[in-house]
Parts: sequence; structure tokens; C-alpha cells
Amino acid sequence: MKKINYFIVLCGLLSLVTFGFTSCSDDDEKFDNSAIIGKWQPVHVEGYEIYDGDKDEWEEDEDDLYSEYSVVKFKKDGSIDIYQYYDGELDEIYTDAGSFKLDGNKLKIKSEDGVLTYKVLSLTDNKMILSYEVKVEDYEAYEETTWRKIED
Repeated sequence: MKKINYFIVLCGLLSLVTFGFTSCSDDDEKFDNSAIIGKWQPVHVEGYEIYDGDKDEWEEDEDDLYSEYSVVKFKKDGSIDIYQYYDGELDEIYTDAGSFKLDGNKLKIKSEDGVLTYKVLSLTDNKMILSYEVKVEDYEAYEETTWRKIED
């Protein structure tokens, strides 16, 4: 179960419902596909969720994320590996845990749990910022995650 929760939180990190996505303008922005290849660690997460009118906001930096997080490796063949850490120690590795496709400013990640689509806000050789937004009936959520490349 923790694999599912942290894969969704991923990539974070990420929820267990089927999402209907909306996106901001500037959908034509393109990023260098080769820049995403490598191993990425989350260093900052912020967002909110609203359920039945109650809003819960969060913001966590690298020190807060250290106890429990997922590192994602985007591979040249389009597959991903997930490295799950607990208390700063490697707990589990999920090889070929899914696939990804970067198309313009949309990053689609497919796994046995479904497909998640993220908006790529920024992507350089060593930093990536992803966001997602969910609006379903009386539930709304937004999350923005900053990732640092730790290995090519």
C-alpha cells in the first residue's frame, strides 16, 4: 500500500482516485526530452486539498521529506524505477514500475494503478518542477513538487 501512496504522491507523490485534470495556459511549451532521463529526488512539495469546503494546505522542504520519500528514475527506454526510502534508508526498489511519456509540457506516468498526467512547469538538466490539479465533485487538490537530479 505504501508503494501506491508514494508512487501517486510522486511522481508525489500523488492520490488514490481517478483524476480529472485541468491545465493552465501555455500548453505548447516544449522541454528537452533527454533532460528528464536520470534519477530524481523530491526537495520541495507544496499544495492544498479542499474536501467538503475544508481546506488543508501543506509545504515540506527536503529536511521534512527525508523520513519518507520516493526517488524516481526515468530511463531511456521509457520505463521508470521507484526507490522507496523510509527514515533515510532505502526500503524497496520497484523496477519497471511503469512507463512515462514527456510530450510538450505534459508528463504522463502509467502504472498498474492508472495514468497520471503532470504539468511540467520547469525542466533543466538538474531541476524539475511538476504540478497536478484535481477537481472531482466536492474534492479539489493541487500539488507542486520540485525535484533535483541526483544521477544521470
